[in-house]
Amino acid sequence: MAGTEGYRAEDRPVLSVLEGMLTVRIEGDNARVFPGFISGERHYVIGQQGERYSIVIQNHSPYRFEAVASVDGLDVIDGLPAATSKRGYLVHPNRTLTIDGFRTSDNAVAAFRFSSVRGSYAAESGKGDQNVGVIGVAFFNEKGVNPTWGDAEKRRNANPFPAEGYAQPPPGR
Repeated sequence: MAGTEGYRAEDRPVLSVLEGMLTVRIEGDNARVFPGFISGERHYVIGQQGERYSIVIQNHSPYRFEAVASVDGLDVIDGLPAATSKRGYLVHPNRTLTIDGFRTSDNAVAAFRFSSVRGSYAAESGKGDQNVGVIGVAFFNEKGVNPTWGDAEKRRNANPFPAEGYAQPPPGR
């Protein structure tokens, strides 16, 4: 894959969404971010067999979002095949959400662990293994709220040289 256009190794890969309003990373024990790489538009994380991991989502904005997440093609809340139409977790403004595993009750989860295809939760639960190794998160804003990031549009279209000539001294000098 190193020969693929857009390949880039990452010591601590973090996926930025909506111009940095949200970030997603995969963490192990002690908040260790797994190394990985980017190839084209895909982000990869490198973990070891049996290692536990969490999906960590940070909201850097003043807006609330819903995060619908999947691991191995299964919804992290109900363990059934994933779909963007399912319920998700709320990610409150300027807060961090950590998803530690497949929800098995209001108070417990089945931990996410790197494993073989045959040993995956998806394969063992009989729900299919074609998406093993794929972690997905879809974000939705609240109805009627159109998130904007400060003056991002204004800055993107800013002219670094708006006037010709030289700097003028401040008045009174």
